[in-house]
Amino acid sequence: MAKYEDIKNLKNEDFRRLTGIKIETFNLMINCLKKEKDKEKRGTKSKISLEDKLLLELEYLRENRTFYHIAADYGINESTAIRISHWVEDILSKCKEFSLPSKRILQQSEMEYEVFVVDATETPIERPTMKSKKK
Repeated sequence: MAKYEDIKNLKNEDFRRLTGIKIETFNLMINCLKKEKDKEKRGTKSKISLEDKLLLELEYLRENRTFYHIAADYGINESTAIRISHWVEDILSKCKEFSLPSKRILQQSEMEYEVFVVDATETPIERPTMKSKKK
C-alpha cells in the first residue's frame, strides 16, 4: 500500500495537516534517509518505499497509534513496523539538520534569563468559630 503516492500531490497546508510537517521538511528528511540508505548495501529489498517509512514514523509520532494498527495499514508485520520506526528515528537524530544543539552550546549563549519566584504555598485562613448554643 503506497501511502506517499496518495498524498504527494496535496497542497502544502493539507500535507502539513496530515503529517505535521511541511513538504520542504519532509524532503530534507528523505534526503537524510537516502544518504544513510546508500551507505547500507545489505539485505533484501523492502516492501515499502523510503517515503512510506518516513510516513510510518510520522504517523506513529503524531497520532500515537499502536504499531499493530500502523503495520496493518502498510501491509507489514508489527515487528517490521517497530524496526522501521527505530531505524528512521536513529538516522534522523544523527542527521545534522535535525539534531538539537548540545547542552554546552546552550549554556554558552549570550541570552540572560529573568526568573520570578512566586510563593504559592497554602496558608490557613482564620475563620470565626460558631459557639454552640446550650439550653
